[in-house]
Amino acid sequence: MTTDTTDTLRDQETIATIEGSLLDAYRDTIPPEYSAPSLTLTQAMLRIMANYEQFAKRHGLTTNGLLTLTVIRFADVPCTQRLISKLLLIPKQTIGSIIASFKKQGYVAEKPSPSDGRAKTLVLTEEGAAFSDHVLSELSELERTALQANSREEMEAAVRVANVYTDAFERGLAKLEDDAETRTP
Repeated sequence: MTTDTTDTLRDQETIATIEGSLLDAYRDTIPPEYSAPSLTLTQAMLRIMANYEQFAKRHGLTTNGLLTLTVIRFADVPCTQRLISKLLLIPKQTIGSIIASFKKQGYVAEKPSPSDGRAKTLVLTEEGAAFSDHVLSELSELERTALQANSREEMEAAVRVANVYTDAFERGLAKLEDDAETRTP
């Protein structure tokens, strides 16, 4: 057995042990009928995020950079850093760093906003449009293939479940924040 094979087997055993520990922890805090599905859902979400991160890295981007590029490329209205930040729920400073990098690479230019002289709208340069078209067409093909692995009904059900889960989680976060504000002197 090679060292790589031994390392892979050891990693798989370690991961299985950690997954078992996580499932035990979930059982202690979540009703038993939800512990395994909850852990599985969390793992699926993390795998999805890791896949997008891996794809972004192939193109010298972060996931947030990929999302920002997508918005600038397909927005039907002029985009500002503030609007992109609100749309993607990413801090404005992070979007600012992404835009600065895009400008340095020659992908994005800023133009004065027609509606607000203080704001700058973001537009793709010719090089940025070519880069984004290449990246986003490759992404679109990956997503199309992945989506076709399920029926439309299965995808719609998955979206419903994810939305219900996300909405409930957001309500829980809001309650935690409200409770914290109530206790703060």
